[in-house]
This record gives sequence, structure tokens and C-alpha cells, in this order.
Amino acid sequence: MDGKDDRRPLSEEELDKMNRFEQFEHSFPFYLMDVCGFILHIKQAMHNSNEGIELQDIKSVSLDALSKQFEKYESWKDLQEKEGKLAKFLDKYCFLTENEPNIYCPIKLRLLGILWCQGTAVEKSTELYDTICANKEFMVSTDKDFKPNINQLFSFATKAIYEEFKDSDFPMDLLDHIEDRFDEMCEEFLDNIFEYESRAKREDFI
Repeated sequence: MDGKDDRRPLSEEELDKMNRFEQFEHSFPFYLMDVCGFILHIKQAMHNSNEGIELQDIKSVSLDALSKQFEKYESWKDLQEKEGKLAKFLDKYCFLTENEPNIYCPIKLRLLGILWCQGTAVEKSTELYDTICANKEFMVSTDKDFKPNINQLFSFATKAIYEEFKDSDFPMDLLDHIEDRFDEMCEEFLDNIFEYESRAKREDFI
């Protein structure tokens, strides 16, 4: 293994200063990798396991393909274990088809990386645009892929984390309330992007 992380691992002292939600997020290696590099690895895993198929036509990526792509990184060694913490988390939240383990939706993986990996606002907004509107010059407000992907991003940032800490402090009806707001939050996001226009250029989004 000779892959180098893009940042150093946090010390136990640094982790102890975080709340339990931040500690959970940082128990995975996403924060050690730049978002652009992470998404490039996802694309390479898709391509290497589906040779001869155009990237935009590939709808899934396997745990085996990911483990081979990330095997040079010591920090990602948990991908080698199908029963490991990382694989179980991906099975639960990044599945392509529910109850089909170790087969993932590439878009969900990319959205999770946008949220948890290192990167500037410009880098992350660029990757978000390219994830939602691959190979499109304009983002259209009525695009059927826009709202589901933004809602998935909201879900990773809220519901997925809270579901890992089901207890009396955070009852399940709180999750229902959060989820109920996704459409409202998405509309606000759309308004900020499009204002009175029906479409936005890539550079306007970024």
C-alpha cells in the first residue's frame, strides 16, 4: 500500500473535542481524501469493472471494484472487509437496490463524497453540478434528476446520521420532521440558483 492521504488523520485529542455526530463521520476515511480525487476513483472503479461501456451508461459499482481501486490506501482498508463498518454503512445508505449488499449507486457515492470529503466550495459545487447534470451545458429547473439528488444530499447530512443514534434524545418523529422539510429546502435552493430564469449555466451554479 503506497497511497498517500490528502490530509493527516485526526488525533484522539482532536476527535475527543468533536460531538458524537462529527466523531461518527470522522470514523470513516472520507475526510482524508480530496473530493475530486475520491470521485475520480469512483469513476475509475466503474470503468474498470465495466470495460467497453460508456461511463454515463454504468448504473452500479460493486464493493469488489471499489476495494481494488482503493487498495493502495491504508486508510481505506476497511473496504476489503464485506462485513466491515464501512461496507455495512454503504450497504445501508448507498445501495442501488435495497437488500442487495455490496452493489452501490455511483451517484449516491459521489454525493456522500461531496458532503464528507475535503474540498473547497468551488470544487464541491463543481462536482455537484457534474453529478446531477453530467455532460450538460445548462441546468434546467424542471430536471427530474435535480430534486431526488439534492434530497439525497440532505438525507446524508441529516437523516442518515441521526438514524445511527436512535435514542431518547433524538426520537424518530424528529427524523420525520426533518424529512418533511426536504422539499421546502430544495425549493429554496432552486430559487437561489435560478431566481426568475428556467435554466442556469454551469458557471452560474458554481
